[in-house]
Amino acid sequence: MQFQNKFLSLIIICLISCAMVSYGSDTQKNFKDIELSDQTEDGVGLTEKLGDYVDMKATFFDSKGQKVILGDYIDRPTLILMIFFHCSQACGLQMAFLASALKQMDDIPGKDYKVLSISFDDEDTIEAAVNMKNGYIKLAQKDFPRENWLFLTGDQKNIKAVTNSLGYRFKKTEKHNFIHPNVLVTVSGDGQITRYLHGPNFQAFDVSMSLAEARQGILGITIKKAFSYCFDYDPLKKRYVFKVFQTIGIVTVIVLILFYWLFLKKGTQGGKRNKY
Repeated sequence: MQFQNKFLSLIIICLISCAMVSYGSDTQKNFKDIELSDQTEDGVGLTEKLGDYVDMKATFFDSKGQKVILGDYIDRPTLILMIFFHCSQACGLQMAFLASALKQMDDIPGKDYKVLSISFDDEDTIEAAVNMKNGYIKLAQKDFPRENWLFLTGDQKNIKAVTNSLGYRFKKTEKHNFIHPNVLVTVSGDGQITRYLHGPNFQAFDVSMSLAEARQGILGITIKKAFSYCFDYDPLKKRYVFKVFQTIGIVTVIVLILFYWLFLKKGTQGGKRNKY
């Protein structure tokens, strides 16, 4: 009788825990239902297009003057940073914070991810791309593979194709000067947009988690993927947050299952002893 009462109590607690998990899931759905659009009066802004695809047919030129088709380059999770190479303020900060984040991450460039810094200034030159690349790639790490972080320039048509596909809107105020959003976009190996990280201060944890999200469904379960179930991206706070209710609920259910198994095992062993 005592064992049955304990078991009934466990069932009640388990139901409460499941409700907590459900509450957490509903909260997550509410975040996804928010229209993530931010725009100033002059049309500058960002509309997050999660689930859409970056224009993989767009063509640019790298710092060596070689033609690069995005679809040929993007074959694994890729970080895309829209900047312009003559920028002396926000773009430099974004590049510095991104390089610092990459330096702190365990993800291996070239194997786990690639990086694209694309200029939306159609007057930027290959020489400007070379100077920008030489200045910032060293901040990431000494042996960062240069072929896995490209600095691209292109014409207005291809620039618009990419920015439109990303929901990225900027405005030119004068030669080599623009008003623009500060955002890092993560895409999967097939070009699907999986995350927007708002800058300029990009954190290593957020960048690494966004890459883990982009890899989900391609590789097996990893520690980082397991963490991604405990953290969710909050579009209001613009960073990853801990899934309190879902995590507590899941852990509680697991603990209760273990307790139930131990009680059941103990009861079975007691029954066997009584027979003798």
